[in-house]
Amino acid sequence: MLPDGTASVSYPVKEVWENNPCLWTSQYQDAEGSWHSQCHSGSQFMRYDRDIKSSLSIPSSVTSQTIVWNNDTHAYEHRYGATYSVSTIALGLNADQIAAFTSVSIPGSVTTLGNSAFYGCINLAGVAIPASVTTIGGSAFYNCKAFTEVTVPATVTSMGSSVFQNCTSMTKATVSNSVISNSQFFGCTSLKEVVLSGNLTTISNNAFSGCSALWGVYLFSLTYKYCFQLHCETAGTS
Repeated sequence: MLPDGTASVSYPVKEVWENNPCLWTSQYQDAEGSWHSQCHSGSQFMRYDRDIKSSLSIPSSVTSQTIVWNNDTHAYEHRYGATYSVSTIALGLNADQIAAFTSVSIPGSVTTLGNSAFYGCINLAGVAIPASVTTIGGSAFYNCKAFTEVTVPATVTSMGSSVFQNCTSMTKATVSNSVISNSQFFGCTSLKEVVLSGNLTTISNNAFSGCSALWGVYLFSLTYKYCFQLHCETAGTS
């Protein structure tokens, strides 16, 4: 849980259960008065494993839970606690999850995509960044080589560096917020078209370095303070 009472999520997990032929024992007395132990089978909770799947749907809320043994019912049971709104996606995917993901759904409760949140998800074809997002951390989508197009909403007020660096399949980017950060599209070798809104005030160092296919940068009603290492021309108004 975060200080503001919301939750940060990092990676999906699944419960692993196994049948135990002697999950619990009972005592019984035979006709001669001797006592014996009897095994009873049942499902035993073992651990949480990383959930490996191609489609990731991030929940808008999460509920805390524990799995405990109940001596009265002779079974494991789920016990639930408070429910929290999910506001942050943090780093936490392992190599198998990174390789598996091809799509991700981000709910409107999320305001922050943390540093390296989807770093290296080479098969992730794209993502719809909701208008609720205000912060995108550095390298959030670094090396997402299957990305073909992205739109950064106007609501984003804080951008880390290298957010989309080395997204080598990206052909179009629409930037509706006010700042393009350092190396934001560095090495996006297939990027051909960039659409910039009238909100834009800053294009930072190396923002489009290595974008060898770039042929069109459309600046609509643009007023900007800084533009480094990029030749900018006004292409129209809207």
